[in-house]
Amino acid sequence: MATKMKVSRALFLAMALGFVLPPVRAGAPINEWCPVTPEEPADPFFTTTYEGKTIGLCCRSCVRSFNADPRAYLANLPGFLEADTPSPSEDTDIKPTRSDRQEKDISRRFQGWIGSFHVLSIHFPIALIMVSGLLELAGALRGRGAWTQSARTVYVLGSLSAYPAAILGWISAGQSHYPDTLRQTLEIHRWFGTAVPVLATIGLLALFQFHRKKSKKSLLLFRITLFLMVIVIPVTAHVGGTLVHGLNYFSF
Repeated sequence: MATKMKVSRALFLAMALGFVLPPVRAGAPINEWCPVTPEEPADPFFTTTYEGKTIGLCCRSCVRSFNADPRAYLANLPGFLEADTPSPSEDTDIKPTRSDRQEKDISRRFQGWIGSFHVLSIHFPIALIMVSGLLELAGALRGRGAWTQSARTVYVLGSLSAYPAAILGWISAGQSHYPDTLRQTLEIHRWFGTAVPVLATIGLLALFQFHRKKSKKSLLLFRITLFLMVIVIPVTAHVGGTLVHGLNYFSF
């Protein structure tokens, strides 16, 4: 009974930490006007970083546009110059044929299209695993077998949905063009996202073992795994939001 209460309290603490994440703040922007929409003033609430400098933009849409191709907007920023074009060399004499370019373009567009479904797919594991955690916690505290059974059914659905979400995330990351200052953030998001299906697999195996042998150790492993997922999933989502909406998107 004491172990059950400790695990239940740990689940509750994990969910509280998952929902109360500290915002990521950036320094003051170096620009007064949005580089994507130059006629609009930069809003310090919408920022990103490029080459160690904080860039202010006017809205989240412009943050996404700038992160997708920063070099296209450097001319509108003070202190930046467009990169010099490479000097001609022997390698530039060998150019791909038109068919090669078309084939690569179609492949890149197809991968980009497939990767765009990552944004849709992530909602399923996020919602289902968090609901599973709430039901498992409530069932453990109140002794309601129906609630815990529902929690485990929801967990299975959420875990299965985590696999395509992770695969689509890797495809989407491969087609992204974030500045160097956000690449570390991308790597954190990518590997935290990969940890979700790994943890889901451990939880599924533990749950399967529990239903076969009614082992308390298997149930404890399942709840610990669910505890970790309740922490990892909101953190992963928060880092992903930083990539899309800028460093200050969660600021109050």
